[in-house]
Amino acid sequence: MSVIALYISSVTGNTRQVADTIWEDLSPAYKVIVCDSRSPAAYPEADLCLLCFWCWRATLDPSSQKVLHLYRRQPFLAIGTMGGRPEGAYGERVREKVRQAVDAGNRCQGIFLCRGKIPEARTEYRRALPKDHRLYLDDAGYARHLSSRSHPDAADLAHAVAFVRNALRRLDL
Repeated sequence: MSVIALYISSVTGNTRQVADTIWEDLSPAYKVIVCDSRSPAAYPEADLCLLCFWCWRATLDPSSQKVLHLYRRQPFLAIGTMGGRPEGAYGERVREKVRQAVDAGNRCQGIFLCRGKIPEARTEYRRALPKDHRLYLDDAGYARHLSSRSHPDAADLAHAVAFVRNALRRLDL
């Protein structure tokens, strides 16, 4: 039976929801070791690491970055949540930076991104900034923030599971 180390870093619960769904799907067929990225440990017996992260400054959050330093040449799948739309230019920038971070010492086997809800406090903070501030949230930005509140949704979760299943088939695990 293949061993998968599943690292989870979640602040708002978005990434935890995605990781829990993946864990539920994998646990009957694989030995899954669930780890909190805030205090990670290495599992040399792992055939694959799943790194469930939240997007921070267009890359992995700090706790997830620390996980990468526990391994060398280990295959990783990176599964992330972000407030923005993963299919846009920003999503591509995130993918590239995550790929570079993983490939710096390990082997990136794929990256999946989905939306996650943006906390109301963050939305209100940015909305209250002066209009000339670079982070001010105009009406279009406010609408994007509000539209994030329904994510991750059932489709996001199903796509995450399909991504992992396809990767496991491709990796012959």
